[in-house]
Amino acid sequence: GLDALLEVVVVVIASTVWWWCRVPFGSSETRDVAILTAEPAPHARLLERIRDAARSRQLGYVLDQFCDANSSDEVQQMSRAQQEEYFLTVATCAIRLGRSRCVASVITEMRRAGVMGNRGFFESTMRLLAKQGLYSESLEVYQEMIREGIVPSRDGCSCMVSFLIQCGDLGRAAELFRTSPPEQFRPSIRACTKLLLALAADKTIERALLCAELFWDMRKRKIRADNIVVNIVLGALADACELEAASQVMSSAHSDGILDIVGCNSVLRGFVRSGQAQRAWALLEEMEAGGLKPTKSTFICFLEDGSEVGKDAFARLGLLQNRGRG
Repeated sequence: GLDALLEVVVVVIASTVWWWCRVPFGSSETRDVAILTAEPAPHARLLERIRDAARSRQLGYVLDQFCDANSSDEVQQMSRAQQEEYFLTVATCAIRLGRSRCVASVITEMRRAGVMGNRGFFESTMRLLAKQGLYSESLEVYQEMIREGIVPSRDGCSCMVSFLIQCGDLGRAAELFRTSPPEQFRPSIRACTKLLLALAADKTIERALLCAELFWDMRKRKIRADNIVVNIVLGALADACELEAASQVMSSAHSDGILDIVGCNSVLRGFVRSGQAQRAWALLEEMEAGGLKPTKSTFICFLEDGSEVGKDAFARLGLLQNRGRG
């Protein structure tokens, strides 16, 4: 019995020695076990705390963590994607908490961490600020993005124009077109139309000429205008009696195939009111030769003139009315 017991003990000892030889200390298996059981690194714990606090709407806690002196070291150890998520979360919480001035501090810390090339951060922050009615702050974020050499998306450009229209700063919106390189600023046709409508509503010579300038700038930026844009510009110029500028816009629109009778009528009315009925009639003949059919409104433009041109227009209007009855 004693021999059998000794034989069992020897087998157990041999098995144990064989196991330790097969999996030595520090092998990949033991390292994997250690990794699975180890606590997250400090920078990972910071990001988790920020995420959890933002989800539970503990916005003040997020800003406290951002202001903590130790957090900057932890942020430096994060990956680029983690840093971008961290800074966007902090900026979002600051805006929702009504502390939009903290956004400048966030951008400063981003610059220090070397993660300024993120267009998504800037455009998301711009929209959040604008939703709170903070259009000036939104513009400041846009300008920071431009200073960093980041090219805004077309949607970002359009939003910036819309923000400035909302706060009534039309001059600044037009200045963006005047000062921004074509490759960096190319808003949508819808944003351009909104700006033109706002400028034309002012009914001053200065704003009318600004409409014409914007029309030519759109061509330079390869923003394809439509007949609505042309009609707004021609109407503004005609009301301001800037008829030479209107003629140039009309000629360009005709070449592009986007000129319609509505815009032409505006220019005709402008010529008649300025005492140039003969030139208006010549323009009418050019319109007809180019394939545009005059309407009743076209001839009504001439009825204010008491010369022979007005009488001719009255006769043509009568013919149109008779055709309509027939």
